[in-house]
Amino acid sequence: MQLTRIFVHAVAALMFGYSVYYDWYFVHVPKELSPSSSGFGGKFKYLTFWDAVRLFVCTLFSFLFVFYYDLCECSFSNCT
Repeated sequence: MQLTRIFVHAVAALMFGYSVYYDWYFVHVPKELSPSSSGFGGKFKYLTFWDAVRLFVCTLFSFLFVFYYDLCECSFSNCT
């Protein structure tokens, strides 16, 4: 069960990380379709991009938390 939990969190963190990377470097909206996308703020003015970044940070933190506590076999009551 521990390895499954670590694997699921790692896959989720990698998927969100890659989606943010792909959106930042490869997705370019033409100026004819959205003239405001190349202005001030760039992609950071859209909440969907902020949400993807937030989900990546949260899943990465969750992966590190699960990795540390499952591998060290610590619990909240007796882990030092």
